[in-house]
Order: sequence, then C-alpha cells, then structure tokens
Amino acid sequence: MQQYSLKFPLQQSYSCEDYIVTEANREAHQLIMLKQPWGVTPYPYHLLLIGPKSSGKTHLAHLWSQKYGLAFIQPGETHGCIIDDVELWHEHDLLHLFNQFHEEHKPLLMTAKSKPSFNLPDLQSRMNSIRVVHLTMPDEEMIMVLLMRYLSVRSLKVSGEVVEYLASRIKRDFDFIRLFIEQLDAYSLDTGRNITIPLISKLLNNFDE
Repeated sequence: MQQYSLKFPLQQSYSCEDYIVTEANREAHQLIMLKQPWGVTPYPYHLLLIGPKSSGKTHLAHLWSQKYGLAFIQPGETHGCIIDDVELWHEHDLLHLFNQFHEEHKPLLMTAKSKPSFNLPDLQSRMNSIRVVHLTMPDEEMIMVLLMRYLSVRSLKVSGEVVEYLASRIKRDFDFIRLFIEQLDAYSLDTGRNITIPLISKLLNNFDE
C-alpha cells in the first residue's frame, strides 16, 4: 500500500480574512483588536498571549502588528513591539525591554507556549503582574470552518457527512488540517476517486503510521 507523508512547504497566511474566530479565541481576538491600552495596572500597555503550538497566537500577533503598524522584535534588537516565544529570550535583555517599554508608555505584546518561568525575580514579578490571555487548540466549530474553507478553495466536492467524519477525527492542528486537505486534493486528482469516508479513513491511517 502506498504511503503518504506530510512533506509540504508551509505557506502560512496571517491575513485578517484567514483568522477564524470561535469561542476558543474570541476573548483574545476582541482584546487584540480593541484600541490600546488593553493591559491592567500597573502595566496597561503590556499583554501576554499563551497558547500551545498551532493555537493561533502568532497569527493573532500578526493581526495586531498590521492593525497598529508595529513590528516583531528579534533577540538582540530593540525596535518593534511584539516578542514571539518570549520564553526563549535572554532574561536580562527581556527585563531591560520590559522596563523601557513601560517607562516610555509603549505597547508590548508577548507570546508563549505556556506560562513562562524566569530565574530573575524582578522579571518574574513583572510578568506575573501583566494581563494574560489564554488560547486553546481549535474547537469543533473552528475545525469545521477550516475544513469547509480549504475544501472550497480547492473546489473539492465533499458531502456534509464526510466533512463531519473528518472533523471528528482529524488532528486539531492548523498546519496539519491545511496540509491534509492539500494531500487529499492531490490524491483525488491522481486517482480520480471520489472523496468518501473510507478514503478519508485510509489517508488518516497512513498519516499516523
């Protein structure tokens, strides 16, 4: 039996139109899209987004960047207002930026996969004092919307029953869902087979092997 693997280049889109809002991310989305300040005293311009890989926090940070014209900060840099994966930063550099942005009343948006823990007491104290918003992995509603969108873009005709079957079994990961539909499209074109539940089941099993 031929095996299929997820070996596609990522072409991530961070447009507003591609960001799907459901209960899994509604609070964070509404907060990010509101006018500043969005934090809490004593750090009204600081915000931390926490969510596992592929929960959409980087996409949300890009929306914030586009809305306010603010750039991402890379380690060792000082220009910009968004720090992605803040847990990977050098603690002294992060503390310096944190204090600088606070003193200058500049917005600072940070993301992390889980609540960060730092060795520097001053840094940890500050991080414990800012507003934190949690993102979860895609919920059932988001999975359905994603599947319908990707299937529609590729003009793939799939029954509602098949979509529901796939939604209940596919991995809850944005990249996986998008790449799976790409693979499904390629397989359908190569074989000329209709997209059915047995076909979906077969491909999902191949990906798990």
